[in-house]
Amino acid sequence: MMKYLAPILAVPALALAAAAFAYPPLERKILLDQPVPETTIRAVKSARIAFAGGQPTGPHTHPGPVFGVVTRGSYIIQVHGQPARPYQAGDAFYEPANTPIERFDNASPDQPAEIEVFYLQGSPEQPLIEMLSP
Repeated sequence: MMKYLAPILAVPALALAAAAFAYPPLERKILLDQPVPETTIRAVKSARIAFAGGQPTGPHTHPGPVFGVVTRGSYIIQVHGQPARPYQAGDAFYEPANTPIERFDNASPDQPAEIEVFYLQGSPEQPLIEMLSP
């Protein structure tokens, strides 16, 4: 009986092996490699944020670090103490905890832009953003 089952059991294993060779290996391109010493992470919230043409965020801080990716359009981002930098669709960015973000502006005066962000939080009740006076 076992000699008849062996070929039947081998067919799914061969199919799996063939499927593994049907695709090239996955490639990972590191977009951002950033240590996060600021907080003990207890929660992560994610958001998709759309900006109208020319729309700024205004000066702000975050109580926890923020990571994100520009998914559409382009931005000018300036973290306190650093020069303003352009970011295009596909670029990853980092906003350190408790550090003023002086600019986070849609770089285009008339085209919309969008980001996807991940807020690393010390607690689920922690606010996501605190607006600062200009």
